[in-house]
Amino acid sequence: MVKFSKLGYLVAAAATVFPSVFAAPLTSPKELATLHRRENDPALVERYETILSNVELNEYAKTLYENFRSKDSKRIFLRKPYLDLADAIELVSLRLGTNSAEIYLYTDLLQFEGNKAIEMPQRTTLYLFAREVSAIASKPGPLVIKYTQSVVVFFATPGLDENFPVKFVDAKGGAHEMNISIPKNSYGVVVEVVAGAAAPVAEPVSAPGFALNSMDYMGDLSLTAETFIEDDLPRLLQFQQVLATAWRATNPALAIKIYDFIVKTAQGSTAALPIYKQAVTSLSKLKMISDPLQQYVPNLDISQIKEVLDDHLAVAQTFEDSFNKFAKQQMSAENAISTAMDAFTNSKIAVEKYKFLEAQAKTRLEFAVQAMNDAIYNYKMTYNQLPLRLKTYQSGIAEYATAQTGKLILNIMMAVGTIVLTIGAGAIGAAALPASAVGGSLPFKDISAALKVIKTAETTTDTVRGAVESIRYMVDNIGRTLTTMAYTMTTLNTLLGTTVPSLKPDGFEVKTYDIPDPLDRVDMINLSASWDNWRVLNELAWSKMPEAQKRIDGASDYYAALYSLSNNGKAVIAAQAAYIQVFDDYMEASVNLQTAQSQNKVLQGAVSRLEDPLVYHTFKRAMFDRLIAVRSWVAVEFHDYVSAYQYYTLSSSPPAVVPVMSPASYYSSAVADLQSDATNAQSSFRSQFQTFSLTSNDINSVFGNNWRNDLKSLSGLTFSIPTNSTYFSSASRVRVQRLRCYLIGAKAEEVRTTITISGSFEDKGLSYPYNPLKFVSDSTPLRFYYVPSRKDPNDPNPNLIRQDGSYARQDVFMTPTPFAVWNIKLDNAEKVLEKVTKMVLLITAEVSHHYI
Repeated sequence: MVKFSKLGYLVAAAATVFPSVFAAPLTSPKELATLHRRENDPALVERYETILSNVELNEYAKTLYENFRSKDSKRIFLRKPYLDLADAIELVSLRLGTNSAEIYLYTDLLQFEGNKAIEMPQRTTLYLFAREVSAIASKPGPLVIKYTQSVVVFFATPGLDENFPVKFVDAKGGAHEMNISIPKNSYGVVVEVVAGAAAPVAEPVSAPGFALNSMDYMGDLSLTAETFIEDDLPRLLQFQQVLATAWRATNPALAIKIYDFIVKTAQGSTAALPIYKQAVTSLSKLKMISDPLQQYVPNLDISQIKEVLDDHLAVAQTFEDSFNKFAKQQMSAENAISTAMDAFTNSKIAVEKYKFLEAQAKTRLEFAVQAMNDAIYNYKMTYNQLPLRLKTYQSGIAEYATAQTGKLILNIMMAVGTIVLTIGAGAIGAAALPASAVGGSLPFKDISAALKVIKTAETTTDTVRGAVESIRYMVDNIGRTLTTMAYTMTTLNTLLGTTVPSLKPDGFEVKTYDIPDPLDRVDMINLSASWDNWRVLNELAWSKMPEAQKRIDGASDYYAALYSLSNNGKAVIAAQAAYIQVFDDYMEASVNLQTAQSQNKVLQGAVSRLEDPLVYHTFKRAMFDRLIAVRSWVAVEFHDYVSAYQYYTLSSSPPAVVPVMSPASYYSSAVADLQSDATNAQSSFRSQFQTFSLTSNDINSVFGNNWRNDLKSLSGLTFSIPTNSTYFSSASRVRVQRLRCYLIGAKAEEVRTTITISGSFEDKGLSYPYNPLKFVSDSTPLRFYYVPSRKDPNDPNPNLIRQDGSYARQDVFMTPTPFAVWNIKLDNAEKVLEKVTKMVLLITAEVSHHYI
């Protein structure tokens, strides 16, 4: 693979010269204004204009997203959020000589008119750093580049469409047409074309990590004016981070592509590690949770979130005011030092305030990791029981297989077992159990071999057909997404291992994997539903079996294990969803806090040297970076408040939306509107407390027929309650306040249960048609201890409660809904369950009733 050797040489050489002869800025508004006459797609351009309106604090702020400068008449740099290639070449050509040219374009979106030749200066080397390169929608066709003697084009475009058409035309009319694709493990390609020579070949190139070194522009404690730093690529990534943050909620697919570009560009660069971390976690979050209504709800209640947000908004407003005053100062040493001290003081205050965010996020992350470890442990225990249950079932079938049908069932069930064990391992990123794990009873080496047997049995008896339908569903709907999830979770856990070594997620080997293709998303909501559907298919397969086959030794235990596997699979998905959400919040707070602390240390020693223009400009850049970080923090906190508001009111959309990077005053106004709306919503809830009784012998039981055996297992009983459950048919906005689990007939001196509601749950809307809304938060484990009685728990005072299933200071916690995956574990289960005849789960909740 070719490294960016030419670009590396140019930048390395430029970095060694004196600042006075380095790239001089070309900041003429008249020159940059010509780019506003381009013919980009209006719909695409409007996206950027909205964001730009929120970062244009002053002239200096434009350094975040645009730059135009030249080293000499041969080399020029141009950076804008979006560019028309023809307009850009026309603009820079005015500054170039006639012999050769080196043009560097940095942009998020680069467009061109298809089939329209773009004429390059003589002997041009063109560097294209762009997340997307595309023809204008109304003018499709290949990119046509016209040159004289030769042209070299670096496509630093890892997201370039496959088979991207390019046509090179020389001055004499000779043409080379080619389709360019970026190899999977490459960052881009370089194409060199010489008039009259052989057809060009696209050679892969690696990421230009050296071009990101200036991201750590204060890392060596030396201060250099940003005018003399080659930082166009770092600044492009920083602005792309702003773009992706702005579009996460409204256009997650586009945000995914931007984060993917940042990850691929920054991967392997030490200087760019902070932005890489944030992009990885954000990318993983968006890939896993595709439903914008699946909001992460913080642990603290809505009133406490508002108190913290108000406090931090005040700090942000003060810091903004001091920065704006500093940025407008003339170069008077006295004025500069005075205003810098104000800005620096407020920067330190902001850092202290936002330490709270990092600590809070870390606490949530610790809970999320523990919940995920518990869910993975439960899944593993169920999964590890499958080989033995399959082997027992196999032996039973072998005794039954005296007829041809029995032999067919035997072969089919072994094929099914192979696939279940192979795909099921993907839920925890592990390798499938080999045949030796079940005594050599799996005759198939892989899924393909097993599927061949499945395919030949599709038209046979109902018994076999039910198993076939079940396993086909697992392959089509669960297998691929579990594989993608395993890759992403491994990537996150590797990152966590370097960031917070004390936290050790289980179930995933810590290896470095490439981030999967952005389009290969995992819809966790649909994946969770797929586990439900798979369980139903297995239940149907069981119901179609003749009674004689149901009595085969091991049959009921095997199908019960499949039922448990699906429930525990849902629990793992729920835990991973919460983990990904919290990890993203933690990484944002952690990275920004660490950056601020390191910068403040350098800036403190630089205040007295502000009469030096180099120090002044670097100080101003650092304070501007701090301002962007402060606004990012406020945006995160505001999003937490909006999520809490939506969970509190069950509103599908908030009444106030603040564009990303807006001033603190905008957020303050929106917070006031939300608080007023939340207060008004209370009167419409008309909430009451109600206790719901779920029993194991009810026709609508959610516990399954094998609940006793599940309670005896180390993984416990896992089940789910859907929003259409008949138990809650007339209730909306159901918030669990207390849980009690009774085992009728228990003879133990004390019954101890731990009841956990997963962190991925739903609630029902307050108005018809009462559609479900999806949320993610911390899991809720509650312990319930009691002295058993012979009476039914629905009778008055039947038992002595030692520890009730509720939290002290309940109002501090964001209480969950019951519409989630549950897990119940029982201490000393074998003894307690010896004579138990029924299980009763009492859920006391705050509810709002509706009537149809």
